[in-house]
Amino acid sequence: MNQLLKGCREALEQVAMIIRATTSDNHLTDENLYTTLRLGSHTRHIVDHFVALLQGIDNGVIDYNRRNRDSVIESQVNQGLLAIEQLVSQIEQVADGPIEVISEIDCYQTVSQRFSSTVHRELLYLINHTIHHTAYMKLLVKPYHLTLPEGIGIAPGTASFLRTAHA
Repeated sequence: MNQLLKGCREALEQVAMIIRATTSDNHLTDENLYTTLRLGSHTRHIVDHFVALLQGIDNGVIDYNRRNRDSVIESQVNQGLLAIEQLVSQIEQVADGPIEVISEIDCYQTVSQRFSSTVHRELLYLINHTIHHTAYMKLLVKPYHLTLPEGIGIAPGTASFLRTAHA
């Protein structure tokens, strides 16, 4: 479990690194880049999924359909960072166990599926989901030549492959 929690923490910290990089340069200190590039939308989407897990643990059902669209996380850098920081501390309290999951499964009509899972499995999903979005965020900021660690947005399996390929 500790490794899964560490993976979640690291994935969330990657999101925070990208956000901080957009505000660390003097000409980017306003929230324009955060909102214009929709980094805030990606951040809110990631946060929504983690919040769904945390609320689901409390009531026995993770509902990934519940979203907080148009929240301040999307438009205010400080709120996005605060939400990520809070999740990093809250995720430490998570314990494994069975859980039910609800999620939409059809792109053309409203169809949700409910199924059994485990908290472990959902933590793994959140790691991969978060890394997927950080990869998009990294692409969005690429034209701005921000200084980011090389490994941001790279899936754990790909990172392992790259480490062995370069060894």
